Amino acid sequence: MLKDRIKEVLNTIHASNLDIANHIGYSPSNISRIRSGRVTPAYTSSSVVKLTKGITEYAATHGCSNELNTLLGDKSLTDYLYQDESILTNDPDTIPFANFSEKLNSIMYLTNLSNSRLSRMVNV
Repeated sequence: MLKDRIKEVLNTIHASNLDIANHIGYSPSNISRIRSGRVTPAYTSSSVVKLTKGITEYAATHGCSNELNTLLGDKSLTDYLYQDESILTNDPDTIPFANFSEKLNSIMYLTNLSNSRLSRMVNV
């Protein structure tokens, strides 16, 4: 998974979220959300471009490029991070449950069911 790959890469170059964020002018919390798996940006997203740039720059400036290259093998950093991901885009047709909220809204509208009534029914 992406989150596991990011952890592995950052451990290899001995970097924290803050270290990478400082190299790219990015919020450490954004990196944390990706690293924890709460957010999975698309393969081609600007977040991934910034993240990979920050990792590469950090590795170069801290003498960890060889370790990073050994880990990556013949893959690019982005390809390495996403090698186990089945979801590489934000295409709703390829993401399971991408339209779940739209379907749920439609069902609730058709059944005249409010949020509060639904939550009581499912004990939330």
